[in-house]
Amino acid sequence: VGYSIAAVIPIAWTRKTDASTATQLKVGTRLSSTDVLSTAQSLATSYGPIWDRQTTKPGGGAWTETDINNAEFVMESA
Repeated sequence: VGYSIAAVIPIAWTRKTDASTATQLKVGTRLSSTDVLSTAQSLATSYGPIWDRQTTKPGGGAWTETDINNAEFVMESA
């Protein structure tokens, strides 16, 4: 009570294993069969984060505690 959720931030800790290949990844959330994915982000050759700040839930509207409890975090090769 007395709080609001400003955003959900899915993060993947990644690296690419082939320096000569341009590798990209999208991260996001899934709620009730609806996905919201970030834009494609390039992976580095050393470990680092790929992330996206989502201020609205998949399907629209503000995040609630119930939405977060039911959300899945997804990654997609780009």
